[in-house]
Amino acid sequence: WEDFDRDLTWEQLGERVIVERPREVIPDWASVVTCAIDWQKSHYVWLVDGFGDSWRNATVAYGDTTSLDDILFNVLLKTWRYEDGVERRIDFTLTDSGHKAPDVYKWCKTCIQSHKIQNWPCKGSSGALKSEFVVTTLGKNTSMPGMQLFLVDTIQTQTWLDECLHRKQLSDRGAFELHDGSLDE
Repeated sequence: WEDFDRDLTWEQLGERVIVERPREVIPDWASVVTCAIDWQKSHYVWLVDGFGDSWRNATVAYGDTTSLDDILFNVLLKTWRYEDGVERRIDFTLTDSGHKAPDVYKWCKTCIQSHKIQNWPCKGSSGALKSEFVVTTLGKNTSMPGMQLFLVDTIQTQTWLDECLHRKQLSDRGAFELHDGSLDE
């Protein structure tokens, strides 16, 4: 585990990563659009990112809500657009199943079966994994036997995020960027 220097203010970090692209617009270089949904004590936080070559990534939009259905109808079923106007939907979503796992499993299954949305439950691993994530299948003693669950290596993920935010410049491979106006939200 390598600790990163996190003594930048939000404004200083923003100067490094914010680009002149409006919220909800996918950069033309992004070939994959993902969504992450995480439970935070009293609400869900969601994040839509575009990914390109060499793990270059841009946050396109983010928000919070207390309702997974709000995310379904206002984020996952939404048509997103590129800078050149081409439209698309989100390719892949992971939803934190650490809070009310049976409800999350059921919601993910509904997204997959009823709406044709690739939305899979995930949870942080309790220990280090040999890769960034592992796909496992829920067993017969769970509320959703046979469903796939993504276990995410939280140490590797945090290290990657810290590197993107605190070490990489916009011109670097794997650089992170954020839409304009983010500091004002």
